[in-house]
Amino acid sequence: MSFDKEQLKNVEFIKATANGLFAEADTDNNGFVDLAEFSKLLTDFSTQTEIPLPSDAEIKEIISNFDSNKDGKFGLEEFTEFIKLIFEMFYNSL
Repeated sequence: MSFDKEQLKNVEFIKATANGLFAEADTDNNGFVDLAEFSKLLTDFSTQTEIPLPSDAEIKEIISNFDSNKDGKFGLEEFTEFIKLIFEMFYNSL
């Protein structure tokens, strides 16, 4: 995945990226990304980018931090907030 720095702050780009990743991760098409689906998405991302994979406990903590309704999974809005934070971190590191 490549993009220029300004895309990382573009709201429409963030939403489109989150939508695409959410659709890819939601393998059972139930409208949510659960722990197993999120772990698979992060594993695939880690393999492609060589960024270390978070531990199971860290993955659960990520979900917990962004799971605003505390149902143990990501809805699209919650997932988008996670992606927004990731993009902000990338933006600040460039």
